[in-house]
Amino acid sequence: MNRFYLAGKLITRTVVLTWLLVLTACHEKLAADHYVAWIQDYDHGLHVKREYADFVFDLQFQPRDFFKLTGTQPAPHSDQGTVMQYYLLRVSCKDPSQDPAKYNVSSASEWQQRLYYYSYLFQKDLFLEENGLKYPCVLFHFEQSDISNTRVFTLGFETPAPGAGVSNILVESEQFGSLPVRIEIVKENIPALKI
Repeated sequence: MNRFYLAGKLITRTVVLTWLLVLTACHEKLAADHYVAWIQDYDHGLHVKREYADFVFDLQFQPRDFFKLTGTQPAPHSDQGTVMQYYLLRVSCKDPSQDPAKYNVSSASEWQQRLYYYSYLFQKDLFLEENGLKYPCVLFHFEQSDISNTRVFTLGFETPAPGAGVSNILVESEQFGSLPVRIEIVKENIPALKI
């Protein structure tokens, strides 16, 4: 055989092996405790803090494997070929002594109306934006607590495929200002869970 042919074949195999190593290194499998820490870390794009007006929005994307490790059970996949994407949204005020449910509230009646809004109506003001499409919040839970000045919401969005790349959660509520709040989540290179 021609030595140039053999050298070319060797170079091709080396390049292919190098790319395979690079690709598998980007998708390494993590042990359970490292996986949870990686998902919750603000440096990887799945957990984001965004300040808007007098409020702080802390948004955490929650992959399905994350639920397995935290002991909670996500809703099953739909029979209609759609999947649920889950997020945890924490809303607080920039001033940690303030409660967003009591922000600019002057009476007990207004406070009750705000709690009602957070419990039932806020869901209609939340959207997931992906690939140019806007999806409504179809699963919603408000954790009502009087011991913390942070309000916690569990959100679920039904989409045709598991989201990858960049997604935005839109908060279109006048409770937080006249403009929508856009919170970007980057769902790239999520490691696999080592079982």
